[in-house]
Amino acid sequence: MKASCIVAAATIGAASAFVPAGQTCTGVSRASSSAMKMAMDPDEQYSLQNMSGATAPVPFWDPLGFAAQVDGQELQKYREAELKHGRVAMLACLGMIVQEAGFHPFFGTAGADLGPAAFHLQKVGVNYPTLPLLLLVGVGAVESFTINKGWSKQDYKSSGLGEGFVANLKEDYFPGDLGFDPLGLYPQSEEGRRSIRNKEINNGRLAMIAIWGMWAQELVDGMSLYEHYQRFGFGPTGQTSAAVDYATGGM
Repeated sequence: MKASCIVAAATIGAASAFVPAGQTCTGVSRASSSAMKMAMDPDEQYSLQNMSGATAPVPFWDPLGFAAQVDGQELQKYREAELKHGRVAMLACLGMIVQEAGFHPFFGTAGADLGPAAFHLQKVGVNYPTLPLLLLVGVGAVESFTINKGWSKQDYKSSGLGEGFVANLKEDYFPGDLGFDPLGLYPQSEEGRRSIRNKEINNGRLAMIAIWGMWAQELVDGMSLYEHYQRFGFGPTGQTSAAVDYATGGM
């Protein structure tokens, strides 16, 4: 439950998750073209330590040295993958909280008590067996859009796994920049852009960890997030009487 409470705040703070990253090709230590260098944040061109997300209390952190082992093109792909998974995780965390709060108006489930969100897909799938296929098609459509938007059709990896087969990102594309900002949230100042990029990547990282915790919790004890909070509170320092009874077997 700790994770779900933290994520509730994190996802609200990350409302700009799909704001165009504009210049989020940040931290490429060895940019592969002058065009990339010109468009990147000057302070982030050459130093991994200045990548977006390298903020206190955890600055640049790469204990296994993954970033130092790849060139600029490959590092951009790492950041693209991290941003994408972070955005999906933020939506997933928020979705679990909203659905368990009772808002699930589709597929004939309005007003129904579906229990923990970790089991909603299976329950809805009983009456709508094609739902997994529709989800697969939807994911494929998003991936196709992303590939068409940012992946090169002529430039491929020149070495390593996927050599000659896996495409590089386009030189004028920056990780996460899908051109989607209907509310105009992306700041105009460089300071504001740097701040919002840090918020997005850090909240995305938190959400990736949290969603695994939320799923695991519900799969293990079969209780929704709110039920778990009612029984256990916020943990040892904020246990409810019910949590104490549960832990001690009522003794």
